[in-house]
Amino acid sequence: MQKKSEPAATARYPRRRPPTAVIEFSKTAAGRSFPLLAWSA
Repeated sequence: MQKKSEPAATARYPRRRPPTAVIEFSKTAAGRSFPLLAWSA
């Protein structure tokens, strides 16, 4: 259940952890050179 005081972005990303697909992507060479800020921005 979401708190009403939380921003809308929190509803989209309930946990401060990237999805498994993003984690797997970050392990690749392209992922390491790519700034992974999509979920933390």
